[in-house]
Amino acid sequence: MGDEPMVIADAQGFRVTDAAGKEYLDGISGEWVVNLGYRNPEVAEAAIAQIMRSDFIAPMYNAEPRALLAEKVVEMAPGMSKLLFGLSGSDAVEGAMHLAMRSTGKDEFVCLFQAYHGRTFATLALSYTYPSMYEGAKKGLERYTTRQIRVPNYNCYRCPFERTPDSCDLFCARFVERMIVEGSEGGVAGVIVEAYQANGGMVPSPEGYLQEIREICTRQGAAMIVDEVQTAWGRCGEFFAVQHYGVEPDIIVLGKAFGGGFPMSGVLANEQFSQLAAWEYGFTEIGHPVAAWRSSRSSSPPRSRCSCSAACCSSSRAADSACWSTTTASTVTTASRSRGRTTCSPPPRRSSH
Repeated sequence: MGDEPMVIADAQGFRVTDAAGKEYLDGISGEWVVNLGYRNPEVAEAAIAQIMRSDFIAPMYNAEPRALLAEKVVEMAPGMSKLLFGLSGSDAVEGAMHLAMRSTGKDEFVCLFQAYHGRTFATLALSYTYPSMYEGAKKGLERYTTRQIRVPNYNCYRCPFERTPDSCDLFCARFVERMIVEGSEGGVAGVIVEAYQANGGMVPSPEGYLQEIREICTRQGAAMIVDEVQTAWGRCGEFFAVQHYGVEPDIIVLGKAFGGGFPMSGVLANEQFSQLAAWEYGFTEIGHPVAAWRSSRSSSPPRSRCSCSAACCSSSRAADSACWSTTTASTVTTASRSRGRTTCSPPPRRSSH
């Protein structure tokens, strides 16, 4: 990173200007981060407004921006019921691993040859080395980068199995199950894939691939984890790339555009894969109120206003209310659906936004 001899001095819309005054077209939105462009007026105003209200709220307390954002994201995500906040894509992937391990009691993961999932110890082990990604970066770290089960990636143009789409019968997907059965010690907690392999070549998964992985994970009792750090938040047309395939994974990982330039990531999970031990996962600045309120502005305006000063709050919908709570006694804010009931009725307070 930082290998371009350029100092950015200003950015607006989809253009950046360097210190010498030369303007450039930013074709990747700041590495897939500012999907609405730099200095989007509505998003910037939301951040400033939140700073003037409260520039930090400790994660041991609930916060209105976090709660409203969690409600919105859970409602838009396919089959999800809870949101775990993080700081970056890498630690969000680790959060997904925590959830899968706690829910299954297993500790192995299947990942793809050309996958990229981050730069922490755990995610280095999930990410590819060849060609030219992590060459030398893992040397000396072997004690901490536990090797995972690697399988060939999907790529109909350059199939690693040297097959063709018209006759392969999704062999690349079916091979995943063979490795779960024969290549593990019987302890696969999850299969981690990208709907579009990003750093690994910008390759979309072939039709039927994610559906097959979904069926395999269900049969084998493993979590289907989709890393959408680069593809979610409207980057691929739908709000989540998996929506193009009609698949409901167990866990979706968010980052980059989710924070929109602020250090914020998230892990969406369904009810089956949403258990953590107290104090197991969390960071001081997770779900930062400025980042959360800004992120809520970058999707669509909240449907309703929060008027709850307690540890959880109910939405106004009687048919499908949402309860917000700090479920791990420390740092994890989640949103869980509770049909047909409300969970608290705190005294109203003056809305400040």
